[in-house]
Amino acid sequence: MRIIQKRFFKLMVKGVILLNTLFFISSCGQKETADYHYQQGVDFFAASKYEEAKTEFETVIEKYPLSPLVTYAKQQLVKVESELTKMEAEKLAEEKRRQEEEKYSPRSPQEAIDEWREFRNNEKAYKGTVTTWRFQVEFISYENPVGYLDRAAGGYGSMYAVAILGPKSFTYQASAFLGDMPVVKQRDWIVVTGKFQYVSSDNVIALSPIHVKNEGFR
Repeated sequence: MRIIQKRFFKLMVKGVILLNTLFFISSCGQKETADYHYQQGVDFFAASKYEEAKTEFETVIEKYPLSPLVTYAKQQLVKVESELTKMEAEKLAEEKRRQEEEKYSPRSPQEAIDEWREFRNNEKAYKGTVTTWRFQVEFISYENPVGYLDRAAGGYGSMYAVAILGPKSFTYQASAFLGDMPVVKQRDWIVVTGKFQYVSSDNVIALSPIHVKNEGFR
């Protein structure tokens, strides 16, 4: 009697396993349809998962060429490609912006001061040298904003003065008024990339600006 019960139990277990296997196969078969892949694509698109959406719509087109959903999948694919193109353009723009920021990265305060000294002591040798300095605008005359590199290091001295010339033979303020250069105000922090031009009679280093970034007052 026990032997019969054991055999019956084994048969029941095998039957359950067989039914589960058949159900799983049946479920998989139902999922692998044009309908399923198309809906997956729509859901991925709504979630901004464009690469995944592209794969699903392409599956509908390639695997189910006779399905009426192929036309809609192609339409959706155009939208997906448009979004992917936009994403790539944004990525390239961000990389370009990052490279520009790096290109105009200022020297450290001490490096800028050391360079200022080199320019003053070797004016002819360094004339035309391009550099990038960060400093606070001390005051603005009609001609130029002027700051001091030692202030950028957190000091209160006024030894390393810098004047920013106006491009195109204009004064800086005139160029800012015309929109060629950023407007700056007293106490603004600015990052200036420019060519060293000369040392003035009152010991000021004059730079001709190439790129000016106004960080504002902090």
